[in-house]
Amino acid sequence: MAEGRTHRGGLVRALTADVRRYVRCTEHGAIALIGSVGLGKTTVLREVADSLDDIRVVATTADEVDSPVPFSVAGRLFARCTGVTPDREIGRYDIDSLYADGPVVLVVDDAHLADGESLTLLHRISAVSARLPLAVMLAYRRVPERAALTMFAAQPHARTVELTPLDSDEVAAVVRRHLGGDPAPDLIRYLGQAGGNPLHVGQLLDLLARREHTAVDTGSGLITLRGTDAELSGQLGRSIRSHLSRLSPRVRDLVQVLAVADGPMGVEELADIGGEAPARCAGAVAAAVDAGVLRWSDDGDLDFVAPAYRQIAYDTVAPGMRRLLHHAVAEALARGGGPAARLSAHRERADAPGTFVPSRQPSSVQVFGVFDSGELAATVRGNPPLARAAVLAESGRFRAAAELADGVLETERDERTFALVVSLTSRTVLGDVPRARASIDELLRLPLPPEAHGWFEQYREWLALIGGVGPLPGDAPVPPAADQELADFGLDTIVPGVHAVLSGDATLGLEWFERGEQAASGHGVLDRETSVAGAWAMWAALYAHGPIVALARRTPVPRRAHTMAEMWLLPLHHSVTASTLFTLGRWDEAVAACDDALVVAAQTDSGWTSWAVATAALVDVHRGDLESAERRLQMWEAENSPRMFGLPDIDYVRAELWSALGEHERAGESAAQAWRLAVDGGRLVWALRFGPHIARIAVQTFDRGLCAQVYEVFQEMRSTRSPAIAPAVEFVEALSKEDPVGLAEVADTFAAGGDAVAELAALEEAACAAAASAKREQAHVHARRAHDLAVHLGARTVADRIASRVRECGVSLGAVGSRRTAQTGWESLTAAERRVAILVGEGLTGPQIAARLRVSPRTVQTHVSHALAKLGLRSRVGLAREALAHR
Repeated sequence: MAEGRTHRGGLVRALTADVRRYVRCTEHGAIALIGSVGLGKTTVLREVADSLDDIRVVATTADEVDSPVPFSVAGRLFARCTGVTPDREIGRYDIDSLYADGPVVLVVDDAHLADGESLTLLHRISAVSARLPLAVMLAYRRVPERAALTMFAAQPHARTVELTPLDSDEVAAVVRRHLGGDPAPDLIRYLGQAGGNPLHVGQLLDLLARREHTAVDTGSGLITLRGTDAELSGQLGRSIRSHLSRLSPRVRDLVQVLAVADGPMGVEELADIGGEAPARCAGAVAAAVDAGVLRWSDDGDLDFVAPAYRQIAYDTVAPGMRRLLHHAVAEALARGGGPAARLSAHRERADAPGTFVPSRQPSSVQVFGVFDSGELAATVRGNPPLARAAVLAESGRFRAAAELADGVLETERDERTFALVVSLTSRTVLGDVPRARASIDELLRLPLPPEAHGWFEQYREWLALIGGVGPLPGDAPVPPAADQELADFGLDTIVPGVHAVLSGDATLGLEWFERGEQAASGHGVLDRETSVAGAWAMWAALYAHGPIVALARRTPVPRRAHTMAEMWLLPLHHSVTASTLFTLGRWDEAVAACDDALVVAAQTDSGWTSWAVATAALVDVHRGDLESAERRLQMWEAENSPRMFGLPDIDYVRAELWSALGEHERAGESAAQAWRLAVDGGRLVWALRFGPHIARIAVQTFDRGLCAQVYEVFQEMRSTRSPAIAPAVEFVEALSKEDPVGLAEVADTFAAGGDAVAELAALEEAACAAAASAKREQAHVHARRAHDLAVHLGARTVADRIASRVRECGVSLGAVGSRRTAQTGWESLTAAERRVAILVGEGLTGPQIAARLRVSPRTVQTHVSHALAKLGLRSRVGLAREALAHR
């Protein structure tokens, strides 16, 4: 039963009266409270609960961590009702126990985040509660749509309340709560620009109070505004910009198009501007409305909740992009027969003078700065499909942009320059290196200005490096002179930096990246992108100074890609982070970082995923989850994506997987292929990092030829300038001599640098070398240390392999096996899992824990899931109890 608008104060009183009737069994009912972000669902729930002072209210709030854990939300409710955490499937739990101590109201806030099993159970409880002293009250958002919540609200006895924006009287009530007095008309008008969203109204009031922009009028006693128009406008702008920044890229793109359109617009028109079917806009439209940024007009069009939102959204569009959007809107209006005055206004704005964002950097893949802005505007003005392609590329929809640009290139002889640039940008992000290089080759045949020609020459070098095209050039790219001032962090430092790292000189590469970062921090486009561009220096530092130093260089980055730079660099940043965490032995966090990389890559159809896929699959292999590893590798292979930097990570992981499956001949073939790709391609940094592992596989497969190749290459790399992985040379030399003492010393060196993976590999070979030479006591020492480290890392495959290899030499681990770290119980948790569990015990939600530990919510979810599995628990309630018991 849905209903119309009700004043907030009256709504709380009405809901309170309804709940009393439900629990007293005079009426059968349930309540579904629906509202967008910030519309006050939590406040209404709290006020209803406070009003039910004679009835027991059991409440919980769902969060992202609950979604994958069956009955996690319902488990908390049952535990709080009965005092006992269910230790069996809660779906069969005795419902009568809920109201054993008297009438009870079950309340779930943010139910759209709850697990499906809990929602189904609450639906069932509501359906059978007609004659029970029990009521269910759920508050949730319409997005994401949950079938279980739709069914709950559709029950004949359910009362559905849709919260709407505040009217002026309700805004006045908010002012009274925040500031303790009645507002003057000027304050009400100012707060009206928040679109009636209680959260935004509250944020504005807090900002005004902190900046002392309110005062009590001595004559009327009302709270009025004080301060200049600029100051008050700035407060409003900061609040709205903060809200808009939280939108996903796809939703933000739609909001910006509507802002440029400058008026209500139908979904069909918005879809036409973006060059896609209206149905594909449905999710973004629903999310924008749910976020309280857009609303449906009486005519069924989309519009902003307040003019201030439109203006702020318009201001966030880059000038060059704004002109392209005005042109696209004009063409859409022309096709749809829009008003002549509106059509003319957009065409004038599309032709207005202005500049495109200048940039010369491939990391951002910003392409507009290499041409005169007037030439660009003239090019795009007469070609609507090309204008649409540019809009799509800027918004991160590179596959659609590439297809449109390629269509222009097939049918048009004019405007080829700009079409080629759009195609180049899109194909680069997609990982379609051959077609991107073809676009560059054609661009270089055109009569370009000297600076543009030189930039594309550098871009071609950069693309060859990142895409692993052919062997690494023997001659290093010429970098800028030491005394040359750099305008930004661009190709002139990135190209020589990448070449240096790949060729094995991580120290020099780090120097070039740091010089570029210094240029970016002073001025230029990278001001707002420096934290993401820091991935380059972090990558070089991993090989120059080790994982501890590399991780210390990690900077906070946005969760979602908002700019062209982030669309390219965020997957790289997360991949470097994952590799660093993997090296440190923090594998749960490494997998979470890999997932972050793949999520961001999926937003733009980025093809640069090989590094993240390989790292996650390698963790799976070491942990014994071979099916998951195989699935990851097959999915990557099916996409026909490039090897990032030309590094054979996927081939190496395939070798480890074959080895774990006992397919040693295939393992040897894959290892040999990975080694050939690295060495023949000149990617010596990879050869240094993974050479010892390739040698170990060669030993296991009795491939003396591959062993000799690894040894020969390592003899030539004794003077490497990648200090963190330089001990690999001593590793391979000691391995060739079957020297357990030398291998153990190498393990100590790696341990000192924080490289747990290399330490484990050296200890394994030290144990096997000692066992092979009948040094049983020495073999026991090394095997015990290696085995304990493997178990600590969760490397079940490695632990089993160590035991098997030394056993073949007549050495039994014996007591080592009994010293195995617990696989279940509190002692089995990693340090990170314990930290998260303790915070769960303190009552923190998933997002709160993520903020406290400065990690992503996905990482928190991973730790909670692993902790629940190891402790044999089903819900966060049980995890909280377990954590409290071990404080």
